Amino acid sequence: MKTLRCFKGFCLIVGTLISLCSNTGFASPPYDLRVTRVEGSNSLNLRSEPRVDAAIKTYIPFNSLHVKYLNKAKGHWRYVQYAGVKGWVSTHYLAPQDIGGNRYYSSHNYHAPTSLKVRQSPNKHSDIMAKIPPSETVIQGIGYCRGLWCPVRYKGQKGWVNRRYIASWSP
Repeated sequence: MKTLRCFKGFCLIVGTLISLCSNTGFASPPYDLRVTRVEGSNSLNLRSEPRVDAAIKTYIPFNSLHVKYLNKAKGHWRYVQYAGVKGWVSTHYLAPQDIGGNRYYSSHNYHAPTSLKVRQSPNKHSDIMAKIPPSETVIQGIGYCRGLWCPVRYKGQKGWVNRRYIASWSP
């Protein structure tokens, strides 16, 4: 898997220097980011100003890719564009998008001994393909969610999980 990482001013892709990072921690714009640390039952607010009390212009889905960084920053806020709408989001909820455009999830909102069931198809009566323990972080999103269900790969098994029990995550 090819990933972009920035550290001490340099961006690396599988160990190869590709560009200098800005002091924002992201490479030079335009640059694709993805949403992270947002629960599957929630979305990220795109605001009109870099403040938590600013008007919300639109909502970015919890597992979105292709959020464009537009080279404008104020504190921990970044000016971005998503689906044609420009506005401000907190860097806490952004991560560099990897080269393959992968989505990653963590499991949450349930406790052991309960496990998150990976279903063969997107419904609660479908066969169980795998079970994911609480707080797992090696869940790969492999497509677009359909309603309450998101397609995933977990330990080699492909299937569907209920989005209430996952959150976008950065490996």
